[in-house]
Order: sequence, then structure tokens, then C-alpha cells
Amino acid sequence: VCFLGNGPSGICLSYLLSGYTAYLSPDAAHPNPLLQSKLEEQPHLSLLGAGPGVPVRGSGGTLVQSRGCALRLPAAAQQRLWTGAHLPAGVAAPARARHPSPGAGQRAARRGLAHGCSAPEAEPFSLLAHNVVLATGTHDVPARLGVEGESLPFVHHSFWELEAAISRGELSHTSDPVLVVGAGLTAADAVLASHHLNAPVYHVFRRSVADPELIFNQLPKLLYPEYHKIHQMMTQQQYQPSPDRAQNLQGRSSSLHPSAVNASTSASYSGYLSFPQCRVVKFRPDRKCVLQWDSGQQTVVQISRALVLIGALPNLSFLRDNGRPLGLSPKEAITCRRNPIDVDPYTNSVLAAEGPGMYAMGPLVGENFVRFLKGGASAIA
Repeated sequence: VCFLGNGPSGICLSYLLSGYTAYLSPDAAHPNPLLQSKLEEQPHLSLLGAGPGVPVRGSGGTLVQSRGCALRLPAAAQQRLWTGAHLPAGVAAPARARHPSPGAGQRAARRGLAHGCSAPEAEPFSLLAHNVVLATGTHDVPARLGVEGESLPFVHHSFWELEAAISRGELSHTSDPVLVVGAGLTAADAVLASHHLNAPVYHVFRRSVADPELIFNQLPKLLYPEYHKIHQMMTQQQYQPSPDRAQNLQGRSSSLHPSAVNASTSASYSGYLSFPQCRVVKFRPDRKCVLQWDSGQQTVVQISRALVLIGALPNLSFLRDNGRPLGLSPKEAITCRRNPIDVDPYTNSVLAAEGPGMYAMGPLVGENFVRFLKGGASAIA
């Protein structure tokens, strides 16, 4: 099996296929009573359900049989034979590879033929595998606003650039505000990181805070308290534009609290202002940003840097038409939320693949949380 990608998705599946087998914990209880009762019927079986033979880590063969047979549920895997051999990771090269047994390539169809290179200076190679797993993630190509000044040096499109600025000591409570654009989890992480340093933050996003499509309105509060805090900040400390003229926001955001924050708990989140239902019009070389509300009214804000975190696209350039035919909407680009790769929910096999043996997991199929990767890995294994 050939993995394309070296992130959490590929690592999780490689971990299972290397011989690390999960069993039902005697002290654990599944929230679904039907599954719990079925799991308790044969607790000696692994969650994958070991077939003939014993899993061997690193070399040898393993026949994997879905435990779905024992549970009388749809099968989650088929019997396949793996042997061990590894190749270095790369963007379009396998992060893990287990070659078929000698002679198997002569019997296999031409499906599963991958072309790649582990490093730019290395010689290209071709790899024939019975099964290919797409696990590249969806953060290779950051989405852009497409506005004037977006290429200025203080405008960034990656959370890691914020971390680099923090490590260089460029952010503090005396800094001009950091402008965070976006209403997703990555944008929330940027707000949290800046707020932790007491750096002032302007948070701009297109949706209303009450929009049910907003990710924060879909997350359980008890499981994600840090994101619930961000949602509270977005709701309680909104900047209200003047009805008669645009306002220029200059200097530290703390000076704006008396007039701009319309919440009784403003002291709880000092230095933060949200701009809901607002968009960026342009960035100026003097580190000023022009914002515009849906009403057409504009506001100019002084910032230290801008983080445009409005999503990203996967790099599937090694697939035909950048993988578009594999998505739920074949004419649109593959994205985590709007157009993930269409897979079988029980096996994670790609439904629109030209032949059997292609799988996808992780953000490519809409699994945006690391905690969900184990389900996709188990389905493929």
C-alpha cells in the first residue's frame, strides 16, 4: 500500500498496518448501546478483527479481516497481504509503502501506478502498488482574498508565520493590532495565540455570529471550551461602526473599549474586537487596512500585520484535473468542507476512482479533526 502524505492521517493508518492492533478496553463503554453489546460478545477480537495469522510489525504478511463480520455490520476491510518496505516521505511521494509479494505486479492491473520524487534533486521514480491512500491533507495551497495589497510583506496566509513572529518577540501588548481574517478554527487559533500574549486583535469575518453554518455554532461547548471562548469574544465585543461616518481606528485597541465594545463583560477580553459581516477591501503599504460592511460603509484600521486564514486547498496536482472528478461535485475544486472526496463510508474507498484500490482519509474526506482520523484509518485497514 502506498501513502501519499506524511501528516497525521498517513501516520495513523501506517501505525495500524505496522501491527499495532486496537482492542476493546474492559473499562470502556461505547455511547451506542447496540455497538457496545456487539463488542462485548467477542472481546478477544481486535477492533479490526485479526484473520488467519498473527500481525507482524515491519515485515512478513498479515491477513486483515473486518470485525464487521463478527458484528454483522457492513465490512470495513477486505483481506489483503502486506509486506514491509519503506520509502522517504515527500509531497507527491509515498510516506509509507508496502510492496506486493514478488510476481504480484505481473498479475495486477495498471491501476495504482504512482509517479513521484522524494526530493527535488533526486531522480524521479515510478511505484506500482495494489492500493493507494490519499492522505495529503488540505492545507498546501492557502486561499486568498484577491484584494489589492494582499502581496505586501505584512500580509500572511499561514498560522506558522504568526508563530514565527511570536518566536521573534514581535508581538506584545504594545504592538499595533493583529488583523485576523476568517471564522474557521485556524483563525480561532490565531486569535488565541495573539490573545495569550495580550496583543490586540481585530477579527474580521463575513458571517454573522449567529449563523448556524459558523463552525463555532456546531461544536459542543463542553468538548471545545477554548473555541467556545472565541465565540463569546466574537459575540460580546463587536465593533459598531458609526452610523453617520466611517471611523479610523488607530493605535492600540485598548483605547477603543469605551466606545466600541457594546458588552458588559468587555474587561474579560481586553484588546479584542470583532468585525462580523465585514470584508477586507484592500491593504495599504502604510499598514492600514480598509474594511467594508455589507451596508457599504467603510472603516480604516491601523495594524501591525494581517493573517488571512480563510481556508486552503489540497495539492492534488499529481491527479487528473487536480482530483476534481473524485469530489462530491466533480466540477469544483476539492475542499474539506464544501467538496470533499466522495468515499464509501465503511471502507473509505474512493467511489469515483478509475479502478479499485484507491482510498482517501483525513481532511480530504471532510475529517477535519485529528480525533476523527482513527475511524478512517480503521475503515481502510
